[in-house]
Amino acid sequence: MNGETFPILLQTAPVRNKDGDVVGLLGICKDITDRKQAESAIQRLANEQSILLSTVPAMIFWIDRKGTFVRVNNAFAAALHTSPDDIKGKSLFDLYPEDMARAYYNDNVKVMESGAPKRDIEEPVETPTDTIWVSTDKIPHRDEKGNIIGIIGFSENITARKQAEEKLRESEERYELATKSGMVGVWDWNLETNEIYLDPNLKAMLGYEDNEIRNHLDDWGRFVHPDDMESVMAEAKAHLEGLKPQYEIAHRMLHKDGTIIWFLARGTAIRDANGKPYRVLGTDTDITERKQAEEFLRESKEKLAGIIASVSDHMSMMDEEHNIVWANDVAKRLFGPDIIGKKCYSTYHRFNEVCQPCIVEKTFADGKVHEHETEVIGADGKKMIFWCKASVAARHEDGRPKLVVEISRDITIRKRTEKALRESMEKYRSIIEGIEELL
Repeated sequence: MNGETFPILLQTAPVRNKDGDVVGLLGICKDITDRKQAESAIQRLANEQSILLSTVPAMIFWIDRKGTFVRVNNAFAAALHTSPDDIKGKSLFDLYPEDMARAYYNDNVKVMESGAPKRDIEEPVETPTDTIWVSTDKIPHRDEKGNIIGIIGFSENITARKQAEEKLRESEERYELATKSGMVGVWDWNLETNEIYLDPNLKAMLGYEDNEIRNHLDDWGRFVHPDDMESVMAEAKAHLEGLKPQYEIAHRMLHKDGTIIWFLARGTAIRDANGKPYRVLGTDTDITERKQAEEFLRESKEKLAGIIASVSDHMSMMDEEHNIVWANDVAKRLFGPDIIGKKCYSTYHRFNEVCQPCIVEKTFADGKVHEHETEVIGADGKKMIFWCKASVAARHEDGRPKLVVEISRDITIRKRTEKALRESMEKYRSIIEGIEELL
């Protein structure tokens, strides 16, 4: 003994004489250091998982068969402007309007009855302040005996994307109606005199009456944004010199009220018998709303890129030849910065041919989501155990999978902990059985 303390399990039993009187006490002490260390490891893992659940941007929820929330993460609670503890124990009908709660409940029942996950469910969700759009995956939750006891759901807020899609749709409809509603103006430029016929509607698009702008190129040029004038004239010159078949450029114009208007200018030169241009006919279309929608989409993509960058899971995308065509920074840190263009099976497993089984291959074959656990080897030669999920990222026009995305998570620590716990429990079981034999 070195004087160190350690945990023990103490079991006692009375010692009786032939008359049945207690004359002593038999005690057995067992060193349970290994079990305590395993329990501590499991607790640390649980704490790590809890931290992960509380920080990931995805909304995660666990609902039992009765439609009662067992647990939700911070993101889910934040969407409803409350806390996880306030939601725990409440039913769908406590949180949502009757018709919406009933629809959610019936959908959950179908998932539990089928035993199969349901993915990419796009639907509106009412919150105390507004309505948001989410994309949800629902997975049957099973107990240790395999019985389905509820569902676990993962929801992503796609409100920004839906709004962008709606803005684009509305913009396209407006653009289609533009020729009928005065959003397009016609112009006719005389190259010899620099006179230019300007449709009164074109002037009105900038807030002016017909008589406020003279029909001359110099006058019209004053309303082109100064920063765009050089590119506008360069595009016109390229067309007039025959370098481009059509004059076409999107540029800014100055409105009478001081705001900026975006025009899409298109024109075609009319040439004489020698090919010399003497006239250009064209149109200007107000595309301000479309530009605003494009900017909105650009910002949304930047936000999405930021979300992807914050994800701690390994993510990569493969084509039909198992070439890695995209990978996030986590994957590049684990397997090397130059993995793009390489085969996934050689990069992640050091194999010379496709893995067997291969969930990427399965997803290309049937278009479904597949999951499994597998061993991978990092760029440093370190072996790890990954949980992987493959799903279709893009399809051909005929519906066949074109790209497959694989999301993987390092579960090495969890698997080691599970193994340690099993070994500890087996030791404990053997000792108990030995004690019972002694008694």
